Amino acid sequence: MKMNKINLIRKRNRIFQLLKFGTKRNCVRYNITNSDFHELTKALICLEIQKEGKEYVSEAEFTKGGRADILILDTGTAIEILASEKIKEVKEKVKKYPEELEVVATTSFKEWKEDNYKVIR
Repeated sequence: MKMNKINLIRKRNRIFQLLKFGTKRNCVRYNITNSDFHELTKALICLEIQKEGKEYVSEAEFTKGGRADILILDTGTAIEILASEKIKEVKEKVKKYPEELEVVATTSFKEWKEDNYKVIR
């Protein structure tokens, strides 16, 4: 059991190293250029991730470019919230993201909660 906890911490830290310096874990960052719906959806998803005992970064800026709405450190999953963006735009945007990450897109908290999101890669 203890070894699993150590491996999880190592994985979180490995994923965290893909991000720019100064990034904070488990803290919802808002981007005022996004719609209220987009930001509320992000906050609800982050709350749920934290309730599950997982760690995340919101507005996760990668060292080599690109910024994901949410990055779950436990799974290496980047979540994009589709409010004004189209799926085609997101597919182009995520080309900058580190290859080792899974990328998913959702249009709402309900869709994400029900595992009804779209896997981008």
